[in-house]
Amino acid sequence: MALTWQEVKHQLKHQLKTDHVARQLRQRPFVTELEQTGIIDSEEAIVIYRPKNALLLQIYWQIGDSH
Repeated sequence: MALTWQEVKHQLKHQLKTDHVARQLRQRPFVTELEQTGIIDSEEAIVIYRPKNALLLQIYWQIGDSH
């Protein structure tokens, strides 16, 4: 069953809010900070930082482009 435009927007907003709050609670450094300090390199950053909502973002933009 395909999601409606409103459902996708709701899920995306919820996931972005959840990710933001979780990051604040953990006080996790941003990947760019880890790169800048030399703790990880760019290739590692790509593997480490894959947002959980990447697929949802992709769907969001595809639907947005079609409207």
